[in-house]
Amino acid sequence: MKSYKQAILLIGIAFFMFSSCVRNYSEIEITSLENVKEVLLMCTEDIKNINGLELKLSGFTERDFVIEQTNKANVTYVYKIDSGIIAKDYTGDWYSKECLLKLIPEKTDSLYLKIQYRFY
Repeated sequence: MKSYKQAILLIGIAFFMFSSCVRNYSEIEITSLENVKEVLLMCTEDIKNINGLELKLSGFTERDFVIEQTNKANVTYVYKIDSGIIAKDYTGDWYSKECLLKLIPEKTDSLYLKIQYRFY
């Protein structure tokens, strides 16, 4: 009986942790870089002190392109995205409630990009 209760408790904790993690991500889908050159990511949760940003990029592109991540002031990170399947995760220090992503294509014939992000 005791192990049964422990198992139920562990399943409940695991479910809560999984569901709360999933809810923290926001998502944007981009199907063309022809009209979308910038994406503004905003923290929609009530977080007092933001310490970081996690980006999960997935999708497909026929040509290379660059993403610049900036706070519009003094911080810029540059990520080169190679042609083919996109599956990249970036996590790092971030102290702003906003993040501007600039999408800089060489030339894009076909693109599907899903951006999942969360501020923490």
